Amino acid sequence: MFLFKVMNLEDNYEEKPIDIHAKPMILYFDSFGQLDKNFPIPIRKYLELEFMDKKPEDYAKIQSKWKGIDENLLPCFQPLVLFQDNLKDCGIFVLEYTESFLNNPDFILANIEVY
Repeated sequence: MFLFKVMNLEDNYEEKPIDIHAKPMILYFDSFGQLDKNFPIPIRKYLELEFMDKKPEDYAKIQSKWKGIDENLLPCFQPLVLFQDNLKDCGIFVLEYTESFLNNPDFILANIEVY
């Protein structure tokens, strides 16, 4: 899985300032403007279970100090995006956010809120 190939699980508990270009993250694009602080929890849990299932030998090496995937290891950011004013244009907004991010990720990452 891509997220675990770029993470260094051996050093994941060092306290460092968040550098949005140096580690994996969850980006929460929300065109409704309704922030759900619990949104990343099931995603982190799913990725943790996938890691334990798909990479048991790697998990065994760090199991004694493994604390799980939390907001320090996999932070969640909410880019500031345009809001839709109806319940039927969400697909268009998803396509626009995806295209904008792929064309200029630094612009999207420069306008984020941490939660």
